Amino acid sequence: MQKITYPNLLLVAGTGRNSGKTSFVCRICEGWNSSLSLVCIKISIHFHWNPGADCLYSSPDMKIYEETQATSDKDTERMLKAGASKVLFIEADQEFVYAAFQKALEIIPENSAIICESGSLRRYTIPSLFIMLHTSDTEPKESSKELLSLADKIFYFEPGHLQIPEKPVVFSNYAWKLNDVSS
Repeated sequence: MQKITYPNLLLVAGTGRNSGKTSFVCRICEGWNSSLSLVCIKISIHFHWNPGADCLYSSPDMKIYEETQATSDKDTERMLKAGASKVLFIEADQEFVYAAFQKALEIIPENSAIICESGSLRRYTIPSLFIMLHTSDTEPKESSKELLSLADKIFYFEPGHLQIPEKPVVFSNYAWKLNDVSS
């Protein structure tokens, strides 16, 4: 399968659980000052029950929810609280991740800036920027080892000491770029 380029897509992944992915995404949302819509997507290859979110699409292979509440510390609610215009949560079997992303694009307003928390989507797409987060005391999980070589930037940090620059990336000319201070 040929990978499709998405200039308006920023992918954020981590080398393990609790690697700071959502905190990184929220930092970008907090500093958002564009007139363009900022849409955040979280993709999981594990199916969960998602109370509080509206199910927009459902099939045996995927579900797409829109987060509508910002009352807890659930990752998608944190993104909404931080300032995202719209937050989607996708559950899809690994082989249907890209199809689910394409389905989500039908829901997203045209000309939106998109931040997606997903490593698996990088296997199918070429974003304008792919960020990986890695804690120094953790061996990368197998599924993320191959992704490290594809990352445009890897942020390394000590456990419990995630240091995210105030404005790590910028969205300019319909594409994501590293901010000079994060290079």
